Amino acid sequence: MLKTDGHSNYTIIFHQLDVTDISSIVRLKDFIKDRFGKLDILVNNAGVLGVLLDKDVIISPQ
Repeated sequence: MLKTDGHSNYTIIFHQLDVTDISSIVRLKDFIKDRFGKLDILVNNAGVLGVLLDKDVIISPQ
């Protein structure tokens, strides 16, 4: 949730980025430069994909 301090001209933009793909990085850079001219704030909300294990379900060998 965005809380304002009396100003109502906030803009939040979501743009997917794959930091392992140079073309994805270049597309984001070009998008920012063309649309805004500069970047003020970047929030990196990267996730990690993998196998999720429930430690309570794992049974150790006897």
